[in-house]
Amino acid sequence: MPLVTKPSTRRERRRLEIRTRILEAAEQRFQASGYHSTTVAEICEDADVAYKTFFNHFPSKHDVLNEIEARGLETLVELLARVCDEPATTRDRILRFFGEAANDADAAGPMNRELLAEMIHSAHVRGDESAQIRRVVAEMERLVQIGLDQGDVRTDRPVETLAELIRGSYYVLMISFGNLDDYPIVDRARALGALVADGIVTDGASA
Repeated sequence: MPLVTKPSTRRERRRLEIRTRILEAAEQRFQASGYHSTTVAEICEDADVAYKTFFNHFPSKHDVLNEIEARGLETLVELLARVCDEPATTRDRILRFFGEAANDADAAGPMNRELLAEMIHSAHVRGDESAQIRRVVAEMERLVQIGLDQGDVRTDRPVETLAELIRGSYYVLMISFGNLDDYPIVDRARALGALVADGIVTDGASA
């Protein structure tokens, strides 16, 4: 999670605690029942807060979704950072990234498909390049640059283009998982990760 300034007053700490309870209750309810089926009243009941209190923290249920999305992006940044920092070939880093991302999505349960699809739709509608999305892009570019420094990444394409191949393939994987029933995300992630690696690593590193 991103570093945040520790609340300095009791009131600020209390406000943060309530906001966190609402977010955690909402995410659990979204994953158990689905985003569209969940009501604000149910979130309030699970979080043990008054209905009015919810709207003191969030203008709408959709704003809760946006913050959950931000948390998800932070988790993605952390995964990419771990993958970048481990001693491995670029191929192995790419395969690990796709594999762990798929396992995490699959382990969250069936209703996570709807939640993921709704978050992707929400991000598409906003069309913004948030600071977190820029950090995702930066970590993907770092993965490619490390491979260049190691000598196992092709040099005939810009770093940004190769990173976009990783990013675009990841989004296709998650969009398919979010919208297609019985989508075998773990198997597809393994195959897609290998294909992406084939397009990025040098011939001598692809065996």
